[in-house]
Amino acid sequence: MKLNEIEHHIEPILQNTSGTIIILFANSAYREIIINWISAAKKLDVHNFWIISLDKPLDQELRKLGVNSVCCELSTKLLSRLWIFRIAIFKKLLTNNIDFVHSDADAVWLKNPLISFGNTAKKFDLLASQGTIWPLDVFEQWRFVLCCGFFWARATKNTKNLFHELSQDIMESGDDQSSLNRVLYRRGLKWTFPGEKNTILFKDRKLSISSEIMYGVGENINIGLIPFREVQRIPLKQFKPTIAHPISPKESAKKKSMFKKLDIWFAD
Repeated sequence: MKLNEIEHHIEPILQNTSGTIIILFANSAYREIIINWISAAKKLDVHNFWIISLDKPLDQELRKLGVNSVCCELSTKLLSRLWIFRIAIFKKLLTNNIDFVHSDADAVWLKNPLISFGNTAKKFDLLASQGTIWPLDVFEQWRFVLCCGFFWARATKNTKNLFHELSQDIMESGDDQSSLNRVLYRRGLKWTFPGEKNTILFKDRKLSISSEIMYGVGENINIGLIPFREVQRIPLKQFKPTIAHPISPKESAKKKSMFKKLDIWFAD
């Protein structure tokens, strides 16, 4: 799909949207993973989500199940192409003044983040989850990074300008998380840790984490960073997260096996 065709394909979203919506991306190779996400969401009575189906078979199956789906065929195995495509979708939603939450299909909702973070999100242009160490150059400066696997974007002027810049930067980086963190770093964000500041170890590097939402203020942008324990990339057994987003194998079958062991499989 060409980027200039996006608005036509997501027209059902643009025309049938009220309030904050949830956006996910999946293809048939991730069929079981997206079904698991949907199963978890429905247990929480979450229904205002749209799946961007990257092939027709998945789109057709989801529609038969009564799931909101739009088909945006993307016939490539290059992840960089998907990241570029995702940023283009996000930019189009914001241009149409739509607030949205993006969730990876393997970021399993155990509590409803719309309730957990709803009031907090109103304070920021972008409310994001915390990643691990990628991109490393930004991590070495901040001792943490933002993750693109779960974030809440409000259609403010600042956010629209940010995603316009991201849509250009990603053409060179080919990686949405690298672009997001580097663009924000260039904007000179200054971070505040209002809660208890701790560290956790990942690949021999110490990640800074906070018990409360962290605040990042920079050039024409206001960012919130959700506590690591609420959206866990590394399982922290002492805390039950709002979202479990464990680092896991790319293959769907291996991911499913891991999720069952972690007790975050709801599809069966």
